[in-house]
Amino acid sequence: MARFMTLQDIGTFALLTGVTGLLPSVAGLGLNFFLSRALVGLDHERAIRLTFDRMVITLIASLIACALAVVLAGAGLVDIPLPLAIVSGIIILELAGFDIQMALLARSRSTFANFLLFFRTGFWPLPFMMAAYAFPSLRNVTDLGVFWLGGLVVSHIVTWVVYKKSIISVFKSVSQWKADFLRGLGSSIWKIYLSDLGLAGSVYIDRFIISYFLGLYFVGAYFFYSSIINSIYIVCMAATVQIYQPEMRKAFSEGGINQLHVDLVEKLKKTVLVTFVMFAISMPMIYAVCLVTGKSDIMKYFYIVPILMVSYLAKIVSDFLGVALASAEHDGYYAYFNMVNLVITSVLCVILVFALGVTGAALANLFAGLAMVAIRVMHWRKVVV
Repeated sequence: MARFMTLQDIGTFALLTGVTGLLPSVAGLGLNFFLSRALVGLDHERAIRLTFDRMVITLIASLIACALAVVLAGAGLVDIPLPLAIVSGIIILELAGFDIQMALLARSRSTFANFLLFFRTGFWPLPFMMAAYAFPSLRNVTDLGVFWLGGLVVSHIVTWVVYKKSIISVFKSVSQWKADFLRGLGSSIWKIYLSDLGLAGSVYIDRFIISYFLGLYFVGAYFFYSSIINSIYIVCMAATVQIYQPEMRKAFSEGGINQLHVDLVEKLKKTVLVTFVMFAISMPMIYAVCLVTGKSDIMKYFYIVPILMVSYLAKIVSDFLGVALASAEHDGYYAYFNMVNLVITSVLCVILVFALGVTGAALANLFAGLAMVAIRVMHWRKVVV
């Protein structure tokens, strides 16, 4: 994309992915947190039933989001660079795909969950690049959106093929839907909702701040590197934290906070080692990718790569500690720290982007990541003692 499209186009794509990244938190109402906890240890039939309850709410939320997008675009309040039909399809399928992934992870189906994630995020750019190479007229954001929607469709087709019998059995009893999933959540749902907004906001807020202060060109340059490093981070998460999450919940259920702490220390060491090695191996590969783009405008910002790598290493440690808090049912602190993370990231990003440009965005993520590691470690020590 960076080789055959402009940095402004890449910046536009970055904002689009930022919006879709925020949608599961904005429209998700914090429910995936409780769903993930509830699904651990359930029999298959009951797990499917609870997931279906969640998906009904997801469908309603996604339709509201689509209607809102149409209204805002029609009123001229939002400039959407894709046809509304494509935008609506992406919204609905992205929200459904994210919720299915969370349910699968809670059921220790991390391999299949990430297989679906690959189709949603990693597969469709490959045919798009080949088509755009052969047909230069496709090198635009609209056609990119068509391939994006295609990847989402493939992901859900695969889900249907694997879980066809279970899905059909649930649909036969759709008239009996009683929203059992919502019962007993109480007021804590609002804490988790704000927490989810903090989690997603701290990941995507930087590109919107860069866009406001510097413009799409600089968003494209920054996103080029941050997206590559984020993809490595996702691989590390899939190999460690996603697998450990249900195991840590089980450790707490069986042995309390002390058993969870032992499990945490052991798994955190493995997580840090895996992430450090992956980043070290990736450094020369990222430089090679920069050369392939043939754009000096991208090459001159390569120096932010090590800064972003350290910030994402801190992020995975912070996220791991957050999972530990959630496993120990410290929902209030879990939510509070996620909101604090968003505030710290936003404030630092505004100040440093204004002062230092793209470099400031990388430094803001680094300082925010280190601050959150320190905050969560101090709290965890109090919990264990």
